[in-house]
Amino acid sequence: MSTIVVVRKGAQVAITADTLTKWGSQKESAAYVANHQKVMPVGKGFVAYCGPSSARHMLRNYFGSLKTPPKLTDPEDIFATWLLLHHACKERYFLNPNEDTADSVESTRFDCLIASPHGIFGVGSHRLVQEFTRFYAYGSGMEYAMGALWALYDDPALDAQALAIKAIEAAAEFNDATGLPVICHTVRLADVMAIAVFAKATGAEYNALNFNSGGEALTQLLGGHVQACMGNPLEFMGHLQSKAVRALGVFRDTRFAGLPDVPTMKEQGINSPNFQMWRGLAMPKG
Repeated sequence: MSTIVVVRKGAQVAITADTLTKWGSQKESAAYVANHQKVMPVGKGFVAYCGPSSARHMLRNYFGSLKTPPKLTDPEDIFATWLLLHHACKERYFLNPNEDTADSVESTRFDCLIASPHGIFGVGSHRLVQEFTRFYAYGSGMEYAMGALWALYDDPALDAQALAIKAIEAAAEFNDATGLPVICHTVRLADVMAIAVFAKATGAEYNALNFNSGGEALTQLLGGHVQACMGNPLEFMGHLQSKAVRALGVFRDTRFAGLPDVPTMKEQGINSPNFQMWRGLAMPKG
């Protein structure tokens, strides 16, 4: 087994994994196995797995064969990606999907965590996709990793990378199927990059804050603690319809179908590039 971890904090997300390979009572550390990495780059993000060691080859071969890498933007996009991956695992890599005859659907036989510019996500072996707001762990040492993250997350001295590493170290201390050293990768969140790009396009300076989710940002906006926020229009839709907040513009070539009266940034003379994940600008009513 393995232990894998994702953490989102501030403008950064981190993804980590241990490096131990275990076969029953036998274990092989990174000192003996050169290809011990359980985290791999996929598009602009990273994917970590826990499960059979052959999953490493299936994931690397499958994602490496794609002409266009997946965007890994949201649970729906990731679910669609994993449906195609599961099919390939059966047809190309001879996966046995029958983990338990009582299961409602076939199993991909391994769990994955994802870190991308759009957030942190988990995909279970039955392709349940979850988006996490702060952190999560999978694998044999997940209880120890989650405990460490719960205890340390609010420490202002620890960023996402430091937290993710400490979580694996805690798992390795108490779980005999988790071993050091730790492999860690970090990604900068797209919202932070979007604000920087928008500031450059408008020639203005903004005091930017980063929240762990669109819901948290919206709460701060409604409470009057921030003057504006940038995010997925769908996260604001209910409050836009009730006129609790007002949309100023969308970062698209054409208007968003759900908000046909809201102009694009380019219509307003702001030469800002578009973003793969739809982003808009909203302010309190007034």
